[in-house]
Amino acid sequence: MSHAHHHHDHDSKFFVPQDCGYSEKAVRLAENPINFGRLENAHGASEQTGTCGESLAIYLTTDEQGIIDEIQFYTEGCLATRACGCAATILATHRDLDYASKISESDMLRFLEEFPGDHHHCIMLAVSALHQAVDAARARTQPLPVPSRSARE
Repeated sequence: MSHAHHHHDHDSKFFVPQDCGYSEKAVRLAENPINFGRLENAHGASEQTGTCGESLAIYLTTDEQGIIDEIQFYTEGCLATRACGCAATILATHRDLDYASKISESDMLRFLEEFPGDHHHCIMLAVSALHQAVDAARARTQPLPVPSRSARE
């Protein structure tokens, strides 16, 4: 009789069946994603749409040393996209742009521990969005070459 009160689990917006290929860690990240939101005044931002049609945006700011001090992700996508967006931001936080630009799909898989193969494209999407945001932040900190002829205008 005592098991009856467990049914409330199904009310969770992101109810995940057991043994679905996700580690507990991945499910935790998706259900209570840290770094979730849209960062105002980001130094680097990107939004990409994956092969699945879901979009993931990543926003980051860096300090004077080029260390990522704030990073957020936003998606309206599925659990897999949320978990991957969250993982990418955790791996990149307090790292320099160079490190973040080298975060790979295998780094993500290691961090997520277990992830269904049919959602591997979500990992690719998150890595790609992260690298694009890093490139945008880099472009901002490097002075752009000024074409010489425009100097007279």
